[in-house]
Amino acid sequence: MGGWHRYCAICGGPLNLFDVEFANPAALANLPKHAALNERRLREEKPMGWEEEMKKFDHATLDASYQYDPAVLDKTDIEWLGFCRALGRCYEELENGKPEYGKGYITRRGTYGLYGEFVISRDESENESSDADIDPNDPLQDSYECYEHGADEDGIVFPFHETCFSILALAIYDEPTPTRIDKEAMYTAMKVFNDPHGHGNYLELDYGMGEQEQYWTCYHGEEYVVCDPALKNNLISRLLPLFPPPAPKPIIGLSLNHKVRSDPFSKLPYDILLTIFPYLSPTSALALMCASWHVHTQTRSFKFWEWMIRTRPLKWFPEVAEILEKLVENISGEMRDVEARRLFLWAEFATVQTRDWTVTGPLMGIANRRRIMKAIQPIVPVYLAELQKAEAGQNGSE
Repeated sequence: MGGWHRYCAICGGPLNLFDVEFANPAALANLPKHAALNERRLREEKPMGWEEEMKKFDHATLDASYQYDPAVLDKTDIEWLGFCRALGRCYEELENGKPEYGKGYITRRGTYGLYGEFVISRDESENESSDADIDPNDPLQDSYECYEHGADEDGIVFPFHETCFSILALAIYDEPTPTRIDKEAMYTAMKVFNDPHGHGNYLELDYGMGEQEQYWTCYHGEEYVVCDPALKNNLISRLLPLFPPPAPKPIIGLSLNHKVRSDPFSKLPYDILLTIFPYLSPTSALALMCASWHVHTQTRSFKFWEWMIRTRPLKWFPEVAEILEKLVENISGEMRDVEARRLFLWAEFATVQTRDWTVTGPLMGIANRRRIMKAIQPIVPVYLAELQKAEAGQNGSE
């Protein structure tokens, strides 16, 4: 069988840089021709001369469908994939009571070893050399079993990218501080979503991307799933130019109250709209605003859209708060309302993940962050419940 891949418990992505393959640009240029010929073959049931035409395409063209576009994804965008650790729990107490039985730990840096093992890096340049940097409960093994361990489920670890662990902290605590995560509670939460008798390659979560099986597949058009999702200090200056300029003469101050004959939504108070809108897709929200003049007028203030930004895109797109501040610092009145709404819609639509991805640049990393945060949402309440249970146990023993 020749080995198999296992993936990050948080993002579902590869745990090795060499799993990412880039296509030859010339081969990529031939892809549309190959796809058109293949479609014609299926439609016309072996049109005359199709075999000779197919022979003109080399293996590089055929492989390009399962490789990433180097014009879309840069090699610096995937460096984060090389910084991996694993979350485990100690089930053996060694001398002097260390590691402590039942305690969670995070391993030193490592990589996936192709046969179900997370292997610790031996290169000092890739790993910590100070004892202060090593988790005191880490049993310091050379390798650890990922997701499954024969009949014994206790010895397994859950591998992850360091960046993904920060995003997990962001999803829980609204700040990317991984040291705040309780390791025992998180290990228990991840174990709930692990099926050691299933595929054993990742957690039972919807990672929102092409299905991965024995080996990582680089789906052409899905480059964003391996693009660095980290929060970066220099990102704002790169994002601001991407925000579309306003319409030359936006329509503001228009009132259609006198034309409204019947509006069933007019009975909805502002507080109810505040409750409803975060659950609507942007498309549905716009449709409701178009259908009801009452809803339109109640939701066109700066405060409303600032609140919508805080409750939705700010969770996966923290940079949007600073973008809003810069956008409205020199404008006032109803133009502030318009800009806040435009920013909300842009943040929502520009970072939604699709297979036919067309956006490049820094938005790819943010779209990946959004994908990851959506995937790990089921873990959060389980983790918080475990944390509460542990804290209640500590208080009861005092």
